[in-house]
Amino acid sequence: MALISPIVFTALGIESRLFFTALAPIALAPFFLLHKKELFWFGAFSGLLWFYWVAFSLYYYDMLWLTPLLLLFIFFYYGGIFWFMGFLSTKFIWLRILLVGFLFDFLAPLGFDWMKPEMLYSGSYFGASKLDLIALLSFVAIIVYAKKLLKPIALVALIFAISPNLSNSKQLPPLKIELVNTSIAQDEKWNENSKYSITADNIRKIDEAIEKQAQLIVLPETAFPYFLNQADGVIDALKERSFSAAIITGALKLDGKKVYNSSYFFKDGQMYIFDKVVAVPFGEVNPLPKFMSSIVNELFFGGAQDYETAEKPSDFELGGVVFRNAICYEATNEKIYTDNPKFIVAMSNNAWFVPSFEPTIQKMLMRHFSKKHGSVIFHSVNKSNGFVLN
Repeated sequence: MALISPIVFTALGIESRLFFTALAPIALAPFFLLHKKELFWFGAFSGLLWFYWVAFSLYYYDMLWLTPLLLLFIFFYYGGIFWFMGFLSTKFIWLRILLVGFLFDFLAPLGFDWMKPEMLYSGSYFGASKLDLIALLSFVAIIVYAKKLLKPIALVALIFAISPNLSNSKQLPPLKIELVNTSIAQDEKWNENSKYSITADNIRKIDEAIEKQAQLIVLPETAFPYFLNQADGVIDALKERSFSAAIITGALKLDGKKVYNSSYFFKDGQMYIFDKVVAVPFGEVNPLPKFMSSIVNELFFGGAQDYETAEKPSDFELGGVVFRNAICYEATNEKIYTDNPKFIVAMSNNAWFVPSFEPTIQKMLMRHFSKKHGSVIFHSVNKSNGFVLN
């Protein structure tokens, strides 16, 4: 389908900006070619192809029986949104430009806002702002709706959508940064019998990075699969190595009865902990009202408590360079890009969802925010490829 074609080509490893610049209008064209009934089916199947992988996580919660219900929810939710766009623009078709540009921001299901039209051309020469999106949508709408004599106006909109500064790479920090990527299955990661071998492998990879004279070593989210703040022996080992190179790694934190998904930063024999700011809906926090949340947690998650979160993003400094910390989902959220951080260190655990389009969509979203805020992103991952976006 046209709407997910940029995701497919990105997953295949195509990186040509010229190609994605040409593909973007084609991917967005169905929004303006289809009527409301057709839009329902277009949205329903696009939603399934975009988010089918969300159901993969149910396997690890022993709730595979929920898969048909979840897929039906995705099907009708996005079918309904697309139909709603068609309904609202029945009498004034040009309104569809604004609806496509903004409706997904306000109608994200339970706050999960990973369907963004902007991400479809994150690898192109088009800009990343809302004005750039509106200009691109206007170009497509004029081509589809305007009379022949007015179609040349579309070129004006196209020119406005293109950003002249995207051909230049952003400057990298003057530090040697080693991204440690791992390949640990989700059910293996939390197996009690595996945590010692996982820890030993992490230490080995840190030592290898130190031998390469890395100045900052980045490990994935929950690289140490336990409450690291209670593992004194491992903390001592990381502190000792932090005299040779700074280390940042993901792990859980237990504070009383409160659980946090955190990053642990080791530098010059000291440890600093940065808690996650934006939790994954249902994966880490129940987005339902409190009276419903406790019931759902009791019925489906064995009474497990939601993860706690920090109030604002955390920064750390190394060699005079300031980095913003980001853990998985929050690296695709606007909140982490407050103040336009120049450098971001992100870490993820994608073992929940591979093989699927999830790592590709994640990368496209991060590339969109990298363009929009001018941020260089260093991403260390478990079970998919890490990368640097500049």
